[in-house]
Amino acid sequence: MFKAEKWTYGHLCRILLWLLVGLGILLRLAQYLYNRSLWVDEAALALNIRDRSFSELFYPLDHAQAAPIGFLIVEKLLYQTLGHSEYVLRLFPFLCGVIALFLLRKVAVDFLGEQAALISLGLFAVSGRLVYYASELKPYSSDVCIALLLYALTTSIRSKRFTIPRMALFGIVGGIAICFSYPAIFVLAGIGLSLTLSHLSRKEWAKVGYLSIPCGLWSAAFLLCYFLSIAVQARNEAFYTYWSHSFMPIFPTSFSDLDWFVETFFGVFENPAGLIFPGLAAFVFLVGCVSMFQREKTRLSLLLSPILLTLVASGLHKYPFADRLLLFIVPPLLIVVAEGAIYVREKTRSASAMIGLILIGLLCLRPFLAAGHRLFSPYTNEEIKPVLAYVKAHWQDGDILYLTPGARLAFEFYSEGYGFQEGDYIFGTATGEQWSRDAEELGKLRGRDRVWIVFSHLHWESGTNEEIMLLYHLDGIGSRLDVFRAPNAATYLYDLSTTVHSLCKGNGVRAAIRSPAAR
Repeated sequence: MFKAEKWTYGHLCRILLWLLVGLGILLRLAQYLYNRSLWVDEAALALNIRDRSFSELFYPLDHAQAAPIGFLIVEKLLYQTLGHSEYVLRLFPFLCGVIALFLLRKVAVDFLGEQAALISLGLFAVSGRLVYYASELKPYSSDVCIALLLYALTTSIRSKRFTIPRMALFGIVGGIAICFSYPAIFVLAGIGLSLTLSHLSRKEWAKVGYLSIPCGLWSAAFLLCYFLSIAVQARNEAFYTYWSHSFMPIFPTSFSDLDWFVETFFGVFENPAGLIFPGLAAFVFLVGCVSMFQREKTRLSLLLSPILLTLVASGLHKYPFADRLLLFIVPPLLIVVAEGAIYVREKTRSASAMIGLILIGLLCLRPFLAAGHRLFSPYTNEEIKPVLAYVKAHWQDGDILYLTPGARLAFEFYSEGYGFQEGDYIFGTATGEQWSRDAEELGKLRGRDRVWIVFSHLHWESGTNEEIMLLYHLDGIGSRLDVFRAPNAATYLYDLSTTVHSLCKGNGVRAAIRSPAAR
């Protein structure tokens, strides 16, 4: 009777695990099929993929972009063979997002067992950031998939006898992974270090020797990729400027430096992990670390060492420790959090069975509710496609299109598809940052009956909204005829043939534009 009940519970867990995989696929498919517009970063990378040959992808990319060479080659190959749509460009990240669900199911069960795996897989399946980036033309989704693939191979290798062919295959797969994912080197280094130290502590010299095979292949692959691609793209100054606040103070010298560690520790549970209560998640994570340390130190080391190595790399200003660049650490974070949640539930069962259940509910309820909403209302970003479609539908002979700087890259990608030709548009430089310069540039548009102004990826400078500032300029030199807005993008039609207002340059106007109410 006891065995039948145990089998029934295990059977239920397996069914729930597959249901969670199905839910994760459904959420990612809904986001993918929504087919939102490419936003500025995606458009910038898409232009490199569209306009460059395979060999040119090895050189520094235009528009301050960087991506692993393997990812770029796959994207270029898909773009040339399957067509020139957003579906094609996002197909590889989408497939990686789906495969990652199956991989996490395996890895979580191997590390935790089926019961705790339900928590980690559930949080992974409904994670808003994982769902979003599975339909983003960026390598973040493939980073997650590759990290999980390496963990899955590691658990498989550990359960089998070490042989030269098996270790060589492990080394080859890891070497290929480095070509497709920058953070794969942190995962591989953590795996190699953890396994080596584990076998050294048990004086298993033969296994240490076997491990030198994949570690050597990984090192060779990293050096090859570094000199062929990574070193070239590492000279991207714009990248390091943008992420300047995301590098660990390697020698803290002030309270603000110490505060960086506190904010970063709690911050990773909210972004990228996507947990609603970061303080609670951090507590459960620490409990999970203690529990896993007591059970098997090597498993904990496998999960945490890549995170610690990434932190060290950030201290050396080699890799920012923030936001979407850390999406690959979400699986180990969620696995340890799930371990902690189950540990608390087990330890409080005799006192109050509700404590553990409430804890799990607080971790899971909000993400699942948000996922249900996103199933019917997918994420948007900068929806320039409906804006361009509206302009084209209302286009008249003699019209001119003025693109603000934030709209330029997306327009370059979409312009041909919407039938815009050279001479129909002007790439502007006005951003609302310099009053006199912007006024002079917009003043060159005077005398035209119909000028479409397109905004996307708005600039903010000292609290100034680019759109509000430039519209004030335009309202001073012409009359507004039409407007169409979409999420984070808009177009305004102006008649600038006659001056209808005088342009006020007073400080009062500037203050009003910068006021919280205006923003």
